[in-house]
Amino acid sequence: MSAAKKNERELRGVIPAIITPLGQDGKVHEKLLEKHVAYLARAGVHGFLVNGTTGEGPFLSREDRRDTFRIVQAVSGRKQFLCLGCLLPSTELTLEEISAFNLSSPISSWSPPLIILKSPRGK
Repeated sequence: MSAAKKNERELRGVIPAIITPLGQDGKVHEKLLEKHVAYLARAGVHGFLVNGTTGEGPFLSREDRRDTFRIVQAVSGRKQFLCLGCLLPSTELTLEEISAFNLSSPISSWSPPLIILKSPRGK
């Protein structure tokens, strides 16, 4: 089996957008995050969406987002598909974010367009 095939993950099944627990001080509560990921991994999820909107991604520092992703990576034992949520307002910032993570394993990243809809009635 080629190295590329060995590293492939099939995108299927249950891939929850995980929460990022915060302590009283507003910092990422790493022990609770580890516990949460371990619980979901044992429950049989197929992957994790890390740093999405439910994971406080847009509101964490780059360092916290990177640490959160690495914790999920370590606790899951790289057995599940990992999707890195990049909720940044531009392609340039998204590419910088992915570069800053210096990831060696295949991931999926996404950045939704920022759209502000105005009501037809001006409300």
